[in-house]
This record gives sequence, C-alpha cells and structure tokens, in this order.
Amino acid sequence: MIRLLLFVFLLVSVAASAAERVVSLSPALTETLFFVGAGKELVGVTRYCTVPRCKGLKRVGGIVDPNVEAILSLKPTLVVATTLTPERYLDFLKSRGVKVERFRLVTLKDVEFAVERLGNLLGGNGSQKRAEFEAELRAAVLKLGCLSGKRVVLLLGKRVAYVAGSRSYLGEALEIAGAKVYPDAAFEAVSWDYLCSLSPDVVVLLSKVSLPACLKKVRTVNALPLKDLLLHPSPVFIRGLETLGREVCR
Repeated sequence: MIRLLLFVFLLVSVAASAAERVVSLSPALTETLFFVGAGKELVGVTRYCTVPRCKGLKRVGGIVDPNVEAILSLKPTLVVATTLTPERYLDFLKSRGVKVERFRLVTLKDVEFAVERLGNLLGGNGSQKRAEFEAELRAAVLKLGCLSGKRVVLLLGKRVAYVAGSRSYLGEALEIAGAKVYPDAAFEAVSWDYLCSLSPDVVVLLSKVSLPACLKKVRTVNALPLKDLLLHPSPVFIRGLETLGREVCR
C-alpha cells in the first residue's frame, strides 16, 4: 500500500513538473492558444488580451513594452510573442533560461504555421488543428463569392491611405474567394491618387476615413464593427470573414 501511494505521488509530481506555464505577448497568439486547446496552460497575457476567458490571468505589460520582471515572476516554461515585440526583451528572457517562440503574423501561411507550431508544442495536435483552421477558412471564404472578379481595396488608415494588400492574410483570404485585392503588398501606406488610379469596385472600410472625391462613387462596405475580428491574425479573423460575407454579399 505504501509503495502504491509513493508511486501515485511520483506520478502526480512528474505531471505537475511537466505542466506548461505559458505567457503570451500577443492577443492573436492568445487566441491561437485557445484554438489549439492550450488555454489552460496560460498564466500571463498582455493588457490587450481583453476577452472574457482571459479574466483572472496576470497582466504582463504590452506587446511592445512587456514587463519582464512580471513575466519571470510567473516562472513560465514558454513565452510566445510576435515580431512586434522588440528582440531585446525576448533575449533577456532567454538569458534567464526561459524558452521563447517568436512568430511573424502577416500572411495566411504565417497564421497557419502558428496554429500548427503551438498545437505541436502544447498538445501534439498541430497538424489536426491546422487542418481544422484551413477547413473553417475555406467555409468562410465561400460566403464572399460575390467578390469574385471584383477589384477590392481594404482600407485601414485614418489619416493616410494605409491598406491591407494581396500579400496580407486578409487580402489572401479575399483572393481565395476570387477577388483581386490591391495593392500587391502586405500592409502598406499608399497615396490616394494611386488608389483612385486602381478604379476599385469595392472599398472595405476598417476605420473612419474621409474618402477623396474619386472614390465617393465606389461601393463602400463599413466593416468598422468587425475591425477587432478582421485585424486579428489568428483563427478569430475567420468569424470576421463570415460576418463580412453576410454584409457584402447579402
């Protein structure tokens, strides 16, 4: 009996010591962690991770200004961040023995890689979760079929013409639906004259923008209520695509 109790104690101890303690320095990565089923491993998030399921988690500063002391106090086994977090903070954490994974989140492939990588790191289900993400994406873009053959501009900027182009995850998703997204870039500031020269069929507004006269007769779609979903390079943006499809193609 004593031996059995000791064996159980050792099993519990090993399991506890093997448990991951994850700090996320990106709302997009936080949502990706929940998507792959690793939300229970989260112990710290940024001040921008405001979804209800992050309630009660320790706040460790921001995306570009994380509080490394607060992070270390949580004794994390893994810190996940994007390329928006300056490397000096991540290098400091590495120097203290913390494992750090840094992700670029610009294209669809980037988002898919993050899903697969985090799934593999924290559950061994990366391939399954990536396939699940891709299936949900395909279903969502079907609802944007009315944009097929249309010239589309995704306008993000308030004061300047800042756009999500065809090489951003948003632009790539719309192009899967058959749209032609301009410009041929990821995220870029362009001139109003350039946008006018494109003669777009549809302008999707993701901020409050005063359009120049040359674009006032173009069909505009007010996607501002969807901004927090669409400008979220994680599985969350699929929900935004679904709603956008209902708005654009109704």
